[in-house]
Amino acid sequence: MARPDSTSDDWLWRGVETTAHDEDAVSLARDFVRTFESDRGQRVLNYLRRQTVERALGADANDAALRLIEGQRLLVLKIESLIARGRSL
Repeated sequence: MARPDSTSDDWLWRGVETTAHDEDAVSLARDFVRTFESDRGQRVLNYLRRQTVERALGADANDAALRLIEGQRLLVLKIESLIARGRSL
């Protein structure tokens, strides 16, 4: 598989995002800040974190359960990353 154009901000290549800061990426990051900056937004984000990132599956968890929780964790961490990025702009 050929590597895509590295200027595309929404492309994820082997787990490494590009660092382009075009208007859409900046606007999106700021939208994430606005979405989660309220008390309710923080409450929702904390809930998502507890249910995914801070959750441990037992030793008997099957492959599908492990893959599912890892995907959910990635999504929550992506949201947190966009919030941090939006706050730094």
